[in-house]
Amino acid sequence: MTMNRFWRGMMTGLFVGAAMGMWLAPHLEGENKDALVSATRDLANRAEKMLRRGRSQVEDAMMMGR
Repeated sequence: MTMNRFWRGMMTGLFVGAAMGMWLAPHLEGENKDALVSATRDLANRAEKMLRRGRSQVEDAMMMGR
């Protein structure tokens, strides 16, 4: 349960940080803004994959302990 809260907080922080970055840097040109959005999406996707992999490893470890 604690790990789930950690990752939920991590993802929330990622999205809030990206939103704040977009809000605080409105002077970015279209290409730069698109690059920032793309990089943020890539980072979110990598974090999601890490979460799934970690969850799978924990589930496997729990099954072996039974």
